[in-house]
Amino acid sequence: MSSRLIVNSIRHTGASTDAISLDSSGNVTCNGTATGFGGGKVLKVVQVVKKDLQSHTGQTFVDVAGFNPSITPSATGSKILLDICINGSSSGQGAFDLYRSIGGGSYTQLTDFIGDSGSNVYRTTFSFGGQDTTSRENVGLKILDSPSYSSGQAIAYKLKMGSPHYSTYVIWINRVNYIYNGTNYDKNCISTFTLTEIGAWQIH
Repeated sequence: MSSRLIVNSIRHTGASTDAISLDSSGNVTCNGTATGFGGGKVLKVVQVVKKDLQSHTGQTFVDVAGFNPSITPSATGSKILLDICINGSSSGQGAFDLYRSIGGGSYTQLTDFIGDSGSNVYRTTFSFGGQDTTSRENVGLKILDSPSYSSGQAIAYKLKMGSPHYSTYVIWINRVNYIYNGTNYDKNCISTFTLTEIGAWQIH
């Protein structure tokens, strides 16, 4: 036997305003904060756009300049979705390591997000293939991070780049490695680094 509750709104006995409103089309409006329903939800989004060109030669790793977004979660227990898109090129195997800082502290490499070990390999988050210096590469990566933080603490991320095996390899961000004397074959691009706070959810 089915039953039906027909109302226009729902209010707590001690409240002065309705918590939930329903219109004649079936749309539901929550006038407070909905909690305990499970499922993830987007709480905040921060994006950094890198338009400038940057190059680096050698095995020493350096910061990708101006590419370090920071987000202060609006709730505790949230996860941070990282969406990284880098355009560029390399004359060899260019590697990118991912780092995180919490509450203004020192940056530490996120070793949970590097490749597996093997013979004569460098474990990194992602890389440019290299060799073809006239072609631009686009590397996209999504990572769901679960940082441990306190309320009000900012969480910042950055990338370091380098060529771990050879000191002569060159990495370029937002352009190809070899330029055709400024002809219209050359294209400068952008790179983006987006952080999305995902509300904590329950797994049943």
